[in-house]
Amino acid sequence: MIRVYRPEVREGVQWVLAEEEGADYELVQELGTPLARDWVPLQVELVKEKDDGGKRERVDMPWMTGMALVMRPRAVSVLGELCLRVGELLPLACGGEELVLWNVTRTVDALDWNASEVVLGADGKYVIDVRSHAFKRDVVAGLPAFRIPETKAIFVGAEFVELVGKAELTGPRFELAWAG
Repeated sequence: MIRVYRPEVREGVQWVLAEEEGADYELVQELGTPLARDWVPLQVELVKEKDDGGKRERVDMPWMTGMALVMRPRAVSVLGELCLRVGELLPLACGGEELVLWNVTRTVDALDWNASEVVLGADGKYVIDVRSHAFKRDVVAGLPAFRIPETKAIFVGAEFVELVGKAELTGPRFELAWAG
């Protein structure tokens, strides 16, 4: 059985935000393509407090977006080798915090359109949302992580989720997107 998961934000954890307005939007547009060669560390801030003034939980993988995971050194020591098989680890500039962004560069035509529930725009071409995913087994088998061309979201395999669990890494939750 192949299992594919999506990272999801967990309530109350620390967040990473780009300091420069619009920089996070620009970054998301570039994710999925190799960036390391010309990478200048993105200036980010770590959001440690909730809106009500309470403390956010310090985690191994602070939340930024479901399109790229951010990791502290402990997470990199556990997941780094696996991450580099399908992407790159890019340093972030965060005033005294060691953080890296995992840019998954492996994009595969893996979505099974007939078995997935896809919401298209008025033009019938633009993907607005994928409400339920189904993947081509032969394409995703053995991949620790990947992207699909229809969205910028990343998906991780059971190997990744198992490593996170065994090392008791904290951060996002991993929701089962598909099993087949």
